[in-house]
Amino acid sequence: MNEADRLRILSQPLPKYLWRLSLEWGSERYAFMYDATDISQGKLFVCAVPYSSIIDHVLRDYLSKRDIESIPHAHARTMAKTLLKRAASLS
Repeated sequence: MNEADRLRILSQPLPKYLWRLSLEWGSERYAFMYDATDISQGKLFVCAVPYSSIIDHVLRDYLSKRDIESIPHAHARTMAKTLLKRAASLS
């Protein structure tokens, strides 16, 4: 993980309890952080933890070929938009 991502993640306000979804692909790792304190009313997706730039690129390529607005679940749509925005800032 690069220093800018580390500072961004560690300096943002985070909920008291988090769920972490870890993605591993060979030796590559990536994590998605979710707010476990306010599931029904809050913003579920908190941030992505990009241990791997390779997975960043795979996610960007996959999501860029999809119609994000057609994703039926609002939280999944928000997560996809956030990941695309993050990937665009890396380009």
